[in-house]
Amino acid sequence: MKRLYFCLLIITSVTLLVAAGATGVKRIIRTVQVARPESAPLQSSRFEPSEKATAKNTAADSDSNLDQEIQAGFSTLKNKDPQAAQKHFEEAVKIFDGKPSTSHWLLAKLSLSPSNSVVTVNGKPKNVSEQVDGYRQVMGTQQALYEFAAFSLQLSGDDRKAATYFDKVDQMRGVMWGKSWIELVPQIHRLFFSYVIPDDSERFGRYLLLAGRLLLDAEDSGALALIRQAKHNLPKDATVPALIASYLIVNHDPGGAKSEAQASLALDPNQPSVLIDLATAEWMLGELGLATSAARKATELNPGLPGPHATLAFAALETGDNSLALSEAELGNKLSNGHQFFKTILAVSFVASGNKQRAEQLMAEAWDGGPPDERQLVAWFFRGKPLEYARRFMKSGR
Repeated sequence: MKRLYFCLLIITSVTLLVAAGATGVKRIIRTVQVARPESAPLQSSRFEPSEKATAKNTAADSDSNLDQEIQAGFSTLKNKDPQAAQKHFEEAVKIFDGKPSTSHWLLAKLSLSPSNSVVTVNGKPKNVSEQVDGYRQVMGTQQALYEFAAFSLQLSGDDRKAATYFDKVDQMRGVMWGKSWIELVPQIHRLFFSYVIPDDSERFGRYLLLAGRLLLDAEDSGALALIRQAKHNLPKDATVPALIASYLIVNHDPGGAKSEAQASLALDPNQPSVLIDLATAEWMLGELGLATSAARKATELNPGLPGPHATLAFAALETGDNSLALSEAELGNKLSNGHQFFKTILAVSFVASGNKQRAEQLMAEAWDGGPPDERQLVAWFFRGKPLEYARRFMKSGR
């Protein structure tokens, strides 16, 4: 049985990782969270028959209490009492933590695509779809409870505790839970939102912002609309237009990104990440002087960030200052610990400087399967002369 359990975890990991696919590096240099091992309580039972009956009754009581707390939370939420809802959802978390189990009431409202997993046991294939589905139902319950607690705490005005549960949700992502995490985030949001009475308060705005951040991470198309709603409730919060600017940069809307970044910086001018987005937007719009100025300010605020040096290298290549481009690209590559994006910019800078041999070496290090195609480079904000230099390299067949 132990061998079956081990094989089950392996096949679950591989299945979910492959299913998640390569969604692309939407932001240059991301932090990868790994699911915690204690989130997979699929142990085989060692109870004697009499103990099994007792355990079954205990589990049934636990499941019943869990569903009761969840339903009570939504009932009080619908009655505009987020503080009471928060208490019920946190109590549900405690019940779950004491004995992880599936909320049948909750899973009836959420949808997880069924698995079709097979492992080899003693040389024979064995279908473990039922075990995998059971694991996913328990994990789905846990993710939903964490989100419910975070949302209700945000509506109650407890920002710090809400952030704690938000972090718990974020930490569930990874190899074991990547695709399912993404699949559930929009569903959990819609379920919670259906019980909330909207208003113009800051608390409601912060709840919308929290939900919008999760939807952004899940790459859900409804994220932007939700964050724009939050902006209405939080007109003096610099993080809201900053998030919108970041989204628009990723989706190649430099005009909109520049406007949102400027709105955020008007509220708080000392935000390096927003200055990087502004510099990138201005670079995409061909405003080289403004892009350089914003990138320089970002480096002054945080000299350890590699991001501004990408824009500075791009701008230098565009103006023909290949020496400066090489210097900025080398610094960006060093600060990023040789990230593929920055190594590519450095290679292109060497092409511009006439050092083809060094450029070839860097491109081989950055791209094992050959140089990137133009679509990838454009997604990484290559344009103008930097793109032309990259095209020369790609045409050489290297």
